[in-house]
Amino acid sequence: MDDVPSRCRVVGDYILGPKIGSGSFAVVWLSRHRSLGIEVAIKEIDKKQLSSKVNESLLKEIAILGHIKHPNIVRLHEAIQTEDKIYLVLEYCVGGDLGAYIQRFGRVSGGTAKHFMRQLAKGLQVLRENHLIHRDLKPQNLLLSSMHENPVLKIGDFGFARYLTPQGLADTLCGSPLYMAPEIIQNQKYDAKADLWSVGAILFQLVTGKPPFDGNNQFQLFQNILTSTEVKFPHGIMEELHPDCVDLCRRLLRRNPVERLTFEEFFDHKFMAESRPAASLELSSLVTEKRSLLVQELPLSAGKNAYIEASVSMGPASQSTVNVEDQEPLSISRPKVLDSLDSIELEYVLVNAHSALVDTVPSSLEVSKGFAVENSEGLVIPPQPVDTVINSTCNSENFQTYRSASLPTSPASTEGLEVQDQSSFRPSQRLQLLHNYLQALAELAVEKFNAGLHLESFSVELVTLAVWKEALSVSLSWLNCNTVRDTPGSTSTNDSALDQKGSSSMVTFAGTVDFNRPASVRCWAEQGFLGAFDQAERISNYLQDMDGTAQMPNAMDVIFQTALAAGKSGAVDELMGNRIRAAASYSKATLLLSFILQAASLPINPPFSLTVADQQRLKTYIANLRAHQSRSEMHHISCQTRGLPNK
Repeated sequence: MDDVPSRCRVVGDYILGPKIGSGSFAVVWLSRHRSLGIEVAIKEIDKKQLSSKVNESLLKEIAILGHIKHPNIVRLHEAIQTEDKIYLVLEYCVGGDLGAYIQRFGRVSGGTAKHFMRQLAKGLQVLRENHLIHRDLKPQNLLLSSMHENPVLKIGDFGFARYLTPQGLADTLCGSPLYMAPEIIQNQKYDAKADLWSVGAILFQLVTGKPPFDGNNQFQLFQNILTSTEVKFPHGIMEELHPDCVDLCRRLLRRNPVERLTFEEFFDHKFMAESRPAASLELSSLVTEKRSLLVQELPLSAGKNAYIEASVSMGPASQSTVNVEDQEPLSISRPKVLDSLDSIELEYVLVNAHSALVDTVPSSLEVSKGFAVENSEGLVIPPQPVDTVINSTCNSENFQTYRSASLPTSPASTEGLEVQDQSSFRPSQRLQLLHNYLQALAELAVEKFNAGLHLESFSVELVTLAVWKEALSVSLSWLNCNTVRDTPGSTSTNDSALDQKGSSSMVTFAGTVDFNRPASVRCWAEQGFLGAFDQAERISNYLQDMDGTAQMPNAMDVIFQTALAAGKSGAVDELMGNRIRAAASYSKATLLLSFILQAASLPINPPFSLTVADQQRLKTYIANLRAHQSRSEMHHISCQTRGLPNK
């Protein structure tokens, strides 16, 4: 097969792009969803090379792996079977594999080695809980989430190696002899402890820059492994390593599997212990875990009802579907907003969302949003056509890194809606209001990031994810309602049909959205939440080396204090006669305070709430701010009309 087909092939809802890997019976293609643009890796397996028994066993294991949802295991989104092929739709890891990482950075510090080992251990623990053995652990099968120095490690190719490799010993040995346990080399019966030898070899290579054993040829390599009594570290390196690291290496690389560590001893080894207080959070892993759990719920199928996600299509006649469980909403602690309300009037003179003054996010920290909806129904994806040829010709531009739609320009004014009971809102009104909140929160996250307040930026971004989740939920309900109610040929029906074909132009990647068309808004929300995940992950990369005692700021407190500061700034500018800047500050303060007022209706966990009295006080402050904003704007208009100088 060509590295880049002259014409695109479509497998289900995915367009196959360039080849990014290959093996004896499989080829891996960088692919993307044809309507959402989400990148995945599709492994194409030739069934003709597999016996019927092996094929059946492989499908059973695929079904099991479809249930596994863990940030340290590459996600299997879907499996599609045809008469002669099996297509595994896998999570795409842009960071490549650990082998390439070691080539790029050389040997790593003990802290970085621990970072990878702990994540590898977490993934292996989940596989063991599901009674699975990897059997082919090596750096090339450990994939990385990003190109950063401390990416999230994900176990890939788990379980498939024994199905996709010829069963003869000589052929098997050609796979990864550098990481192969002695009992396998000697063709002896082996168990899961063979994986632990491979783990030891990987750890050794991480801290020294090369595998523990080598040789001029394969025979000499095996002889060196089988005659060794204890692994030897290069001169000058062992002295630099922590004793716990050396001990773990040696106990994993015991030639006799009986003397080797058990999995439980490996998981509990001193080297694997937390290096900093638990309260500090593993922020990058936190983001990736939320992403892994929630991206599973992404409506990857173009059909309006296909909100699943790990399905195994067992052929045209039958199929089985693994339903995604509902996930907990993103959680933030309850803020200390209420106490601050008491002192507002004492601090400054209180002075609506003026959307033109809420800038879009700078390109230095792009924010593009969207999200996957939770689905409570067990839905089944019908078999999809495979190898369909579409008209467009493949080229490199088709498979550039997907960019989600940025926040669109502000919709019709929602002034006054912020202080009303949203239960009576039309979907378009609620979505416009959420849009305004997303603009303000995106601006705030960037503002904090550019000020070097990365923890505050990260906490605000997590709240932004909750808002996107609500936007998608509202848009999906609206779309489904219109699909059921409308007759063929109506606006909603046509929108839905266009969207299913993946050809709708209602939402362009430039960021425009029609808030009167359900399918348009749904597409905007889907694209947006994925971008928000990427944004949170980018921010989290700056938190890796922070003091372990640092506490996660309360996002609602950050939002409230920002609103207070904006109100104060507006009052000063108004006093100094700078009406334009005053109006902008009042607008920002109004929108952020109204977000706090409406936060109780959002999927924040634990739920945020305000007493009736506090709600009324917030409404009063918002009204005062809006009055001052209006006065500043009217003064500006008056000056323009009369030709007077105006600041």
